[in-house]
Amino acid sequence: MCAIEFEPVIKTERLRLRRPRKGDAGRIANLANDFDVARMTARMPYPYGLADAQAWLEQVPLKDPAKEAIFAVEADDGLIGMLGFHLSEEGHSELGYWFGRPYWGRGYATEAARAAMGWAKHDWRRRMVVAGHFADNPASAERGLSGLPPTPPASPNQTLPLLPPPTVTLTVSEPTGLPPVLSPAG
Repeated sequence: MCAIEFEPVIKTERLRLRRPRKGDAGRIANLANDFDVARMTARMPYPYGLADAQAWLEQVPLKDPAKEAIFAVEADDGLIGMLGFHLSEEGHSELGYWFGRPYWGRGYATEAARAAMGWAKHDWRRRMVVAGHFADNPASAERGLSGLPPTPPASPNQTLPLLPPPTVTLTVSEPTGLPPVLSPAG
């Protein structure tokens, strides 16, 4: 018996979304080792080194493709960020992404997210995806996620609504002698 692995590749006018590879570790570490990138994510540690990228990439093939999908986002000059769908605490598919600082403000997040949402609806057969942003990341609200209106359904079974993004406020504290720590405000 032959097992065939399906690796989706999503192409847009400027981008290619594909499965991450071990060879991406150096580029991921280089782009992700930026406090301003890490603080806009819910799951990325800072500092972020090559060992972190390698360990994360080793976990990617272990993910259940029926529940999670992870894409490396490439432009003409190579890998520029990551995008993925993960299970939220409520059991919904949740869209998350990050892009290296040199690629901010160019519309890549909106372009990648729009293409990934189309894939999630038509190929992955998701009826609902949730997405959010941190309150101190207005660019994601104004440019990234706002470019993702719900697709008008052709029938009730094809609805893929986006819920309003939750507002999460984080405070940053810097204990003496330790690197910055992200903690929920409260």
